[in-house]
Amino acid sequence: MDAAARQRLEAETRYDPAAVEPAMFARWQNARAFAVEPDDPGEPFVIAVPPPNVTGSLHMGHALNGSMHAR
Repeated sequence: MDAAARQRLEAETRYDPAAVEPAMFARWQNARAFAVEPDDPGEPFVIAVPPPNVTGSLHMGHALNGSMHAR
């Protein structure tokens, strides 16, 4: 495989967020996925995003930066 063919292959197989995420985000917005209704009778909840485990030790930064609150 020559260098030009390899470069084309790598460009085609890499994930390109700019090609995918705008349409996905627009779909979420149209579906009101991020809408919060203050008078919603549902129980408040938190979704904890698992932290990366690079060092094996967790700290408060993981909890503060890696959680989402929804009602």
